[in-house]
Amino acid sequence: MSTIIRTVITSLLLFMLPITAYQAYKILFIGSCDPKFGCWGTFELSLLIGSAYCFISLVALITVQLVSKVNMLNVLAVLVTLLLGAAHWFVLSIELLDSLTMQVLFWLALSGVLYSLAAVISKKYNKQSQPTRTAQLL
Repeated sequence: MSTIIRTVITSLLLFMLPITAYQAYKILFIGSCDPKFGCWGTFELSLLIGSAYCFISLVALITVQLVSKVNMLNVLAVLVTLLLGAAHWFVLSIELLDSLTMQVLFWLALSGVLYSLAAVISKKYNKQSQPTRTAQLL
């Protein structure tokens, strides 16, 4: 259970890191603020939307972790989480996903596929890096 809690906290921080950095850059350096919400309101709204996507990705991550029984706190999971955090604004701009339900399902499927690939690669790498029984005897 502590592994899942550690995974959730780490993934939440890593997923929100690119979103926070991008929005801070957009607001502080470019000055792109919504007139209705102001700069701080725009920042808060973007973090709220990003956290919703983060929790959808966490559902996929925990499901993959429980099904594959692989410790997902490795370099591949970290890279996938950072990639998903950086790519979520691109997914919001896809016109095919006009419905909120379609966006959630697409994001869940995308997260599941990417985390599953990371789990498969991690399993193969762990099997190859473990010494065989003969090598252990030598």
